[in-house]
Amino acid sequence: MRASKLKAAVRFDRRQAIAGGDGYGNDAGAGAWATLVDRRSASLLPTTRGGEEVIAARRQKTALWDLRLRYDSAVACVTTDDRVVEISTGRTFNILMAEDPDGLRRDVFMQLQEGVADG
Repeated sequence: MRASKLKAAVRFDRRQAIAGGDGYGNDAGAGAWATLVDRRSASLLPTTRGGEEVIAARRQKTALWDLRLRYDSAVACVTTDDRVVEISTGRTFNILMAEDPDGLRRDVFMQLQEGVADG
């Protein structure tokens, strides 16, 4: 991938676990989002796919995005439990899929969803 196509700045966030439980053996849940890694060179492209979902008894637009960035060990540990934040606008995206498309550890491709609750 050419460096001239990597113009977006993104941040990967991960929810921090809350230590302990509720005293009855249940997990206490997830805490606040914390920054996992920042990348200043990524390609964030909207796709033609998308649609509407019924969320909280009303229709809400959802959009799918493609994110491509250079492979490194920090980006390789990102999972679908994390989220992506576009730094310039603050928009958040859920990660639907993250993979190394050719297995050569050059690029990471992610499919993102915008317009749904994060977490």
